[in-house]
Amino acid sequence: MGKLIEAIESGLSVNGKEILQGITIEIEQGTTVAVTGVNGSGKSSLIKLLAGISEPQTGNIQRYFTSYAYVPEHFPEHLSFTVRNYLQLLAEMNGSYKEKEIDYYTSLFGLEPFLDTPLKKCSKGTKQKAGFIQALMKKGEVLFLDEPFTGMDEGTVQIAVDLLMERKGRKTTVFTLHETELAYQLATHIAVMEEGRLVSCLPVKQVSRMMEITYRMSENRWQAVPLAEHTYRLVVEETESDKMIGEILRHNGHIIEVKGRGER
Repeated sequence: MGKLIEAIESGLSVNGKEILQGITIEIEQGTTVAVTGVNGSGKSSLIKLLAGISEPQTGNIQRYFTSYAYVPEHFPEHLSFTVRNYLQLLAEMNGSYKEKEIDYYTSLFGLEPFLDTPLKKCSKGTKQKAGFIQALMKKGEVLFLDEPFTGMDEGTVQIAVDLLMERKGRKTTVFTLHETELAYQLATHIAVMEEGRLVSCLPVKQVSRMMEITYRMSENRWQAVPLAEHTYRLVVEETESDKMIGEILRHNGHIIEVKGRGER
């Protein structure tokens, strides 16, 4: 397997504000990297930097791929295309247009009732399905996914996870994800972002043990697993647990229990 991305001390600033600093990472062909960290830690910015959507102001980054597919966290709101036209247009632009493939994915994700609906009138989940489908059809060398399951229902998430699992080990993928359990299921490597810095990127088997934090809060701020009304559970690395507890308390949450994964 060859190296597809190599960043050395790369930094990124937006409007004079430093967003990323000292990013050093190598991504090999066939690896799946889950980028984790609290909100505002720089996960989305890292995805854009690695893909080439953003270029570093400091340091250096080499990309050894010629094509990639990208699913943003927030779907463009101004598009007037219908779902059908959007998928057809993107497939034609990428030279991968196959009506049967579009039919297969729209059926798999239950999009048939929305094919003639303008995207700007679709729900967040429907837009996300369309974005996910176009990325799979593009067949780029690297797949970049920024919170790809946002807005999807549980059944749709499982379909998307199954499709990514089929590609694990074959398709180089870099993604951000709040759902820690899914990240560990899908990834070969876990990258941890903290205040714009990449503090680690390790094979899954070398990552520290996981901690379960059960807490009560008025809103599901981090897309945690709901247990009861206003009661949630997050699974985080042990090294991140203190920071996550601090975030919960800072947002007026109440900690119910903290324990190692699998402990009684």
